[in-house]
Amino acid sequence: MPMSATLEKLLTPPALPVKGSQLSEEDKAAIAKFAAHFNAEDYTAPDGEDKTTRSPLILREYMFFTQGRINGYYQVHGTVEKTIEAIEKTIAWRRDRNMYDIDAFAKEVEDECRNGFAHFTGFDPEGRPIIYFFPNKDITPGAERRPLPNAFMMDRAGDFCVGDVGQVVIIQNFGGKRQGDLPSIGAATEQLSNLETHAPEVLYKLHFQQIGWMLRGFFALLNPVMPARTAAKILKQDTAQSIKDGYFTGDELIKEIGGNVDWSYKHDEYFWPMVEASKKIRADQEKRFEALGKPAMGVDERLFRVAPGSA
Repeated sequence: MPMSATLEKLLTPPALPVKGSQLSEEDKAAIAKFAAHFNAEDYTAPDGEDKTTRSPLILREYMFFTQGRINGYYQVHGTVEKTIEAIEKTIAWRRDRNMYDIDAFAKEVEDECRNGFAHFTGFDPEGRPIIYFFPNKDITPGAERRPLPNAFMMDRAGDFCVGDVGQVVIIQNFGGKRQGDLPSIGAATEQLSNLETHAPEVLYKLHFQQIGWMLRGFFALLNPVMPARTAAKILKQDTAQSIKDGYFTGDELIKEIGGNVDWSYKHDEYFWPMVEASKKIRADQEKRFEALGKPAMGVDERLFRVAPGSA
C-alpha cells in the first residue's frame, strides 16, 4: 500500500546541521581498542546466547556497532574488558533473534503490533526518532507478551538516526480504555533490562504519560529494580508540560497525545510501508558504508548515516 503524505513526512529525518565530534581524546582511544579487538582478521563472535559455536561478523553487525554506539557501552561499563564482554553479549542476543533480517523480524512481531500499541513516527526538534508505546492497546495475553516488538521498533527508529543523532525518545502513554491485561513487573523489568544491556545510552528521554492511580502502585514496585541510568531519563508529565519544557514543539507529536499532527495508527497503512522505508534508508547507508573500505566496527556513523536526499 502506498505511504500517505503525512506518514512519509513523519518518517523523513530532518536534515539538520552536522556538528563536530563530541568525544574526548580518551574516549576515542578506548573505542580504537575495542575496534581493534573486533576488527581482527581472526575474530569470531558467539552464534547465540547459549551456543558454543562462533562465526565471523556480518556487514550489518559492523554497521550496527558504530563509534557512537560503542561509546555508549563504554560509558556504562567503564573498562575495555567489560565493554568488550557487553558487546559480545549483545551480538549473541541479536543473533539469537535474527534481528538483522528485517522482513523476518517484522513478520515475527507483526501480530503483536497490529493494534497500534507500538510504533515509531516522527522526530523531536533535534532529530531524534520518537517511539510511541500505548500499553492499554496491547491485546497480547500477559503470559504471551515478549519484548521483541519493543526491540523491533527501537531498531527501526535507529535506522532513521542520521547525522549526529544516536538516541531515541520514547513516549509511553497509558491513556485510553484498557484492551488487554495489565503490564507485569516481570515484562517491564525485562524490557528495561534489554534497553540498558543491549542499547546503552540510546535512550534520550522516556516520557510516561497519563499514569492513573492503579499504575502508581505498579511504578512503586518497578522503581527499585529500574537501572539508575534509565531512571534519570524518565519524565512523568503530560504533553503540554513536555512542550513547555522544550522537549517538543507539538508539531511533531500526534493528536492522540495532545500534539498537532492529524495522524492515527492504521496497521495496513503503516506497518509494511514503514518497514519498506526502513529498508530503503538502510540500503543507502549500506552503500555508503561499503564505499568507506573494508567493513569495520567503530566507524563514525556520520560518514554513512545521512539524511535522505544528501549527496
